[in-house]
Amino acid sequence: LSITILARNLLFVKGVMESSRKLHSDMIAQAVFYPTAFFNTIPIGQIMNRFVKDLSAIDEAVPNVLNYVTQTGLTLLATLAIVSWTAPEVLLVIALTALPFYYIAQHYRWSARDLRRLQSLSRSPIVSQFTSALRGQTIIRAFGLEHAFETKLLRLVDENMRCAWHNWAATQWVTVWLELIGTTVVLGTCMLAVWATSQGRLSAGVVGLALTYVIQLPAMLGWFLKEISQTEIEFVAVERALEYTHNPVEAQIMKVSRGRSISVVTSGAGQVVELSLAIKMVDVSLRYRREAEPVLKGVTVAIPAGAKVVCVGRTGAGKSSLFSALLRLYDYSGRIQIGNVNAKSLPLSELRSRVKLVPQLPQLFGTTISTAITGPLD
Repeated sequence: LSITILARNLLFVKGVMESSRKLHSDMIAQAVFYPTAFFNTIPIGQIMNRFVKDLSAIDEAVPNVLNYVTQTGLTLLATLAIVSWTAPEVLLVIALTALPFYYIAQHYRWSARDLRRLQSLSRSPIVSQFTSALRGQTIIRAFGLEHAFETKLLRLVDENMRCAWHNWAATQWVTVWLELIGTTVVLGTCMLAVWATSQGRLSAGVVGLALTYVIQLPAMLGWFLKEISQTEIEFVAVERALEYTHNPVEAQIMKVSRGRSISVVTSGAGQVVELSLAIKMVDVSLRYRREAEPVLKGVTVAIPAGAKVVCVGRTGAGKSSLFSALLRLYDYSGRIQIGNVNAKSLPLSELRSRVKLVPQLPQLFGTTISTAITGPLD
């Protein structure tokens, strides 16, 4: 028996670890190909909540709940089998209480599952607010807005705790009703036992054995229902994680072999020599969201090969949007031509590997600025 339990636990843990690792790998593999618009519209707190809190629930809560519901279900089946064999009359009482038990179970499951979703959704703004406060703490202190940020954070925490409190209240509500149904089962069993004994249909020993197991049924049924409902509640984290494996991605990154390529020249030693290619934009319009106003409206410009061009404009004029269109970070209308190739016909990996860009908030990777921009020379 000990060897069987050990083997079951080892297989269970191995299965859980492999499932969690595969789900995390799929989320990461999908997230790195999300379009830029996704990260501009989805708060960073929501993304962190999916990768931290939800995966933590999948690693810790879901395995424990599955283990408990399996053990409780098998114990409940064994108890019902013993009661059915010793005192079949008890099944009549259980059948009469099955309908209200099912109704209460369904009502609680739906409510508890939606409350957990609300609790998970209300947690994301807390992480976003805290992350924003950490990033902008110098500006917050400069303008004396510490109290305003603290008040907003506490309000978000209150909203999250309100959802948690309703979840706890729903659990207490279903506990009261399940105890009432369980007490009814015990009362009906006792009355049937007295009647069957007086009729000589059951002996005192059989009645005692049946009552011993029937008394355990209320707590066991309540615990089993809670575990079933908790399983559905915890699987909300799995649902939220799987959502990140089905979000739309920049599909052309997956198809590097398709599309045209920018021509290159090789030297006599076989090394690739980069060409300076002319860039031509014709009637290019770009908007960050479909419902938003365009930030670029009919831009037409021609940049000769090897030319050094300076783009000057006020904040919001569209300087960065030009590079966003060139790198195809957002969908645009019009035509951008690099050399003799339409940029939309190029795989994204090919296009972005040829364009060098220093963003407005540069992060230097390397020992020098030159290394950060051009990469290592070797």
